[in-house]
Amino acid sequence: MTKHDGVNGDLRGLIGRQRPTHQLVAPYERTLADAAIGLMADCGKPLREWQQDGLREGMGINGPAHDYRWAAYEVSDICSRRNGKTVKLEARALAGLFLLGEVDILWTAHRYDTVLLSFTEVARLIKSNPDLRSELLPKRNEGIVTQNGVESITTRSGATINFRTRGPDTGRGFDGDLLIVDESQAATPEQMKAMSGTLINGRNPQIWYSGSAGGAKSHVLGDLVHRALNTEPGDEARERLTFNQWAADEDDDPSDPRVWAKVNPSYGLPGSGIGYDNLRAKYIELKYRPHEFAQEHLGVGTYPRPESETWVVPSVDWTRREDPDSFPVGKVLLAAHASPDQSWASIGMAGHRTDGAVHLQLVAHDRGTRWIVERLAELQETFDTVPEILVTERGPLGYLVSDMEAIGLKVRLMTSEEQQNASSWFITNATEPPPEELAEQAKDGWPGWVRSPRHLGQPPLTVALAEVSIRTVGERYVLSSRAPIDVSPIIAAAYAGYGLELLGRAPAPPPSPELVSERFGPSRPTGIGGANF
Repeated sequence: MTKHDGVNGDLRGLIGRQRPTHQLVAPYERTLADAAIGLMADCGKPLREWQQDGLREGMGINGPAHDYRWAAYEVSDICSRRNGKTVKLEARALAGLFLLGEVDILWTAHRYDTVLLSFTEVARLIKSNPDLRSELLPKRNEGIVTQNGVESITTRSGATINFRTRGPDTGRGFDGDLLIVDESQAATPEQMKAMSGTLINGRNPQIWYSGSAGGAKSHVLGDLVHRALNTEPGDEARERLTFNQWAADEDDDPSDPRVWAKVNPSYGLPGSGIGYDNLRAKYIELKYRPHEFAQEHLGVGTYPRPESETWVVPSVDWTRREDPDSFPVGKVLLAAHASPDQSWASIGMAGHRTDGAVHLQLVAHDRGTRWIVERLAELQETFDTVPEILVTERGPLGYLVSDMEAIGLKVRLMTSEEQQNASSWFITNATEPPPEELAEQAKDGWPGWVRSPRHLGQPPLTVALAEVSIRTVGERYVLSSRAPIDVSPIIAAAYAGYGLELLGRAPAPPPSPELVSERFGPSRPTGIGGANF
């Protein structure tokens, strides 16, 4: 990210980051994009740097010149609205129609008005270039069919690009070389099932997806995100996928113009309407609906879990750790967390049991965030707590830290590295051998039984665990707050559990590894478990 000279070097002078914030590129030997880039310039619509880079990577090929194959079978762009991602689709379509010999191209979008705009612009670009126009059918309409709902363009060679609104049967009956899925955040598995069949007979087919950040129903786009960002190198699910995403990280400040420039590649560029003044106005408009601003302008999606993806802690392991009679002894630690849009918040508690295992519990969960400060104060008076309260350093509750400190609460801000450590602690120790095996292993000196967490089986924790995912940070991972539902309960509890180690409160193993339920029966101290469910 760089700055323009002038404007006193302030934040108004930022320009957009030209490389994606998250990327996966299918390895290629060379690219066919340069001719396509030149063709767009000849049509009077030169591509920006980030558009050129994306076209080169998406049109990368392998193999001999006479029998090449696309390195990427699927190419996906996720970028906020009005940046110009559709322009790359136009360049790819024109290249297929006039440079690559692709016979059948199917361009689809979710809404008809979007399809019509794309059809109109592609037709305009062709007519603006005499060489391209001469390749159209020598008829009155020049092979450009404008019939409502079945728009198409056909060349002298018989190559055709059809523009269609997506539906359950769109694409059936077509045989294609290129499938364009615009507004891919709205594409459904049923639609893709119908459309992808158009490529079965293609010699060298390719799919290009383009969309803005998705939501809870964005199964197709969510699958692409998962394959690109959450699968390991060598996994066949990603070997022919090229993926570009501009998206803010969870700890980015949504009010910071540097973040706006980071996730909007056309920010501040000449001819772009995306800049400081417009995004500032939009931020103020949506200040009390931050999730809308994040999704529409920061590339922040909340995708459904792919059907093939398991829980971060397998449900069988979590169930085995359920102990309705579990309770902590001695000091407990509190951690607070909230959903990114601050619509829900949670307070987790952790302490050690008499057998040394870690007790995790949700002690408060309610709408909004303003109640957090008063509730933390009440809990510190109710329980014998570790003085520090854990809150993420750059998380959604950061604005309340000064209020907490003003009433005497001592806050420990978790750094990004500590959040990664906490996530690793939780996932690793919650998937170790089940509790019934721990006591036997403890007799042989294995320390895992001390760290293995237990819980009461509270429904909000289990529901949140079923939806929480992980995001990668470098070579590490961290529990992600972005989900179709509020997952703050499990994150608050996990961070509290790790906090026992972080703050040096882990006790030495007791002499006997008996389970609490065996030792104390069904009773537990009163006052534990006052959660606002």
